[in-house]
Amino acid sequence: MAGCQSPSDKKTYRVVLDRQADGSPLGLIIAQHPRVDGLVISAVMESEAIREWNEAHPDKPVQRGLALLEINEVSDSQGMVHECCNAPSLNMLVSQQLTPEQTLAFRKGLRKHLLSQAVDQIIEIPESCGGLCAICHEDMATDEALPTSVAKIPCGHCFHRSCVTKWLVSGSQRCPLCNRAVHLDISTED
Repeated sequence: MAGCQSPSDKKTYRVVLDRQADGSPLGLIIAQHPRVDGLVISAVMESEAIREWNEAHPDKPVQRGLALLEINEVSDSQGMVHECCNAPSLNMLVSQQLTPEQTLAFRKGLRKHLLSQAVDQIIEIPESCGGLCAICHEDMATDEALPTSVAKIPCGHCFHRSCVTKWLVSGSQRCPLCNRAVHLDISTED
């Protein structure tokens, strides 16, 4: 059938990465989505192992958005996470083409990440905020050890930083107290 692709039509290839002797991270951030069977590379950081691989194999790059089909011959998500965290070398079977479910889950995860970054850009660290957080109803006296635990949004209301981030990222982009809109710019450069 035209338009339908079988797994053999997907561009799959092997990537082998070895950890550096100094124990530095490989530079992969992987995401597992509850409704998707499998893992996706959600970010690639600059690391010697990835740079060396990408230079030696420009036709098989390690890049954001690759679906991980197996790592070290392990194909279940939990086992792949274990291998990714603990194995001295990663022999990964990856696919450049995500299933529609994986693509949707990846986009949702990316959107939440971008929203979270946008929240960080608009909130301020208040000099003093007291009382209860209107979201979790717990005391939010500014802790000198954790001065960034309290945040003030543009309308001037204060909340626990983690509470207001979760509130704004989860869908309601309005202040929980005054209902003013909180503009979050999630424009991307690509």
